[in-house]
Amino acid sequence: LVAFVGRHNTAAVSLHRLEQDKFAVARLVGKLANICPDLPSAHLASTSMFKAITGGDVLHAEYKYLDSFEFVPFAKLVFSANQPPRSDDPTHGFFRRWLVVPFMRTFEEGSAGTISREELDARLSAPNELSGVLNKVLGALAAIRKRGGFTESEAMKRAWSEFRTATDPLSVWLDCNTVDLPTAVVAKADLMTAFNKHCTDAGRPPLTKSAFGLALKRARPGIDEGQRTLSDRVQWVYMGIGLRTEPMVGPSEC
Repeated sequence: LVAFVGRHNTAAVSLHRLEQDKFAVARLVGKLANICPDLPSAHLASTSMFKAITGGDVLHAEYKYLDSFEFVPFAKLVFSANQPPRSDDPTHGFFRRWLVVPFMRTFEEGSAGTISREELDARLSAPNELSGVLNKVLGALAAIRKRGGFTESEAMKRAWSEFRTATDPLSVWLDCNTVDLPTAVVAKADLMTAFNKHCTDAGRPPLTKSAFGLALKRARPGIDEGQRTLSDRVQWVYMGIGLRTEPMVGPSEC
């Protein structure tokens, strides 16, 4: 990708640095792409800069010891990762911005039929190879402009669902196992127990009481808390949400 776009046209800033370092976004000025391999799997506390860049918003940027300025980025963000970072943002606005392309094959040096990484990189970045890629790109450009974006294969859709499940398992579980109704009520302990059982069955660590409460507020900010009489005793409950009698069946993420 870097060879095709041109090194002088690319930046290599991680998503975490874009969110945390106030000087990082200035690296995108005049760049066609930000290509960052091996994205860290560390927790992503904020997504506001990511949304602003992908939304074409006017950004406030600055270089160290110089005046600040505003610009509209046009760089496309490209990341690779073995494990995606977890995020505090469970919204559709965050996840809809991602196109997830799975790479399922591995190539180990020394295996039969493989060549060295250096030779492979040299072949792929050779002028005649890049010229062939350009021909394919130009052939696809008209269709992409007509559709307004890229198409997604079934493998990409499955990978996106897996990405969302790994990044925000609570929201996915809530979509499949709860209903949002003004009259719905569920005991706080029952909802947490049901989710933690799901985590245990899936081989993931359960959430503590405080962690579950915070995660639920992020995923469903409109839910209220209070006391109600359930099963002949007063309990702390969540209001506006209830457990389904049977989990929803159909969507791949469920």
